[in-house]
Amino acid sequence: MTLTSDTEHFCCRFLDRCAYDTGYQPATMIEEGERLGKVLGDKDILFMCHHGTLVVADSIHVAFDEVWTLENELLKLSRANSEN
Repeated sequence: MTLTSDTEHFCCRFLDRCAYDTGYQPATMIEEGERLGKVLGDKDILFMCHHGTLVVADSIHVAFDEVWTLENELLKLSRANSEN
């Protein structure tokens, strides 16, 4: 699979917007929300180790569009890298 300019465009859409969390605490603890907020910082997308992705947005519609686009573009990149 060859990357298209659309894929490259969507990748740029997420540039400098992602934070990464390698820690883990049970989500039943209120401190976990505070900790994730600190890890997220000024970013609006958080990749959480062993959990998945958290997207912060002004509405559920925007959040869904962001996570759907992000996951689909990552899938395309994964497929492209596996064929090389």
